[in-house]
Amino acid sequence: MEKINNDINLTNNEVKDILGTPPKWILRWGNMVLLLIMVFMVAGLLFIRRPEIIEGTVVITPVKERAQLFVPLNATIDSVFVKDGAIVIEGDSLLTYTRVAKQYTVTAPESGIVSIEQLMEKGSVIDQDSEVININPANQTYIVKGVFPGSAINKIHLGQSLGINVDNFPKEDYGSLAATVVTKPVQDSLHNTLINIKLNKNTTTEYGKLLPIRILARGTGYMVISDKRLITWLLSK
Repeated sequence: MEKINNDINLTNNEVKDILGTPPKWILRWGNMVLLLIMVFMVAGLLFIRRPEIIEGTVVITPVKERAQLFVPLNATIDSVFVKDGAIVIEGDSLLTYTRVAKQYTVTAPESGIVSIEQLMEKGSVIDQDSEVININPANQTYIVKGVFPGSAINKIHLGQSLGINVDNFPKEDYGSLAATVVTKPVQDSLHNTLINIKLNKNTTTEYGKLLPIRILARGTGYMVISDKRLITWLLSK
């Protein structure tokens, strides 16, 4: 037994000889590195700020109704003078068609942006009375309303800026609409926060793209309502 203990002690001493005693500078610098990490963490909590963002549903409704143009049953298309998305002036010729051996010309009843509702080419026959073109009025204006969580009632204020991502127009491709809150928030019977909104540049996005909103459209509104220090945000959780 004594021999075994001697062998164990000998082995421990050999291990210590191989590993050696760590230099004091390693311990000193190691402690300093740990201290610096802690300092940076505390500084981050105190100085890094985290924006608080709230989101809600936004509904965009055109004020002026679009002009709908129909071609009658059994009409044969002769010529189409406009393309989808074209800007026309009141009185511009849009297309001609023949029916019962008589040719007709369809003109724009008002200025605006053309939307082609069905494929038309020379010789095609309209098999039923149907809408072929509509025109979204020029200088269109919109009624924009937002529905946000009830908890936002004291966080949204008159003049607050917000962005709107419109459904079917991905933000990555089209960008967001810039808007402003134009009424004080109120709550409905379901405790939702309701606001009226104004589009800053109508339906032109931050990317400079015009969104052809011709009928009621929905989207997501978002706004930064505060800019808290990270430590304040963590303590509020």
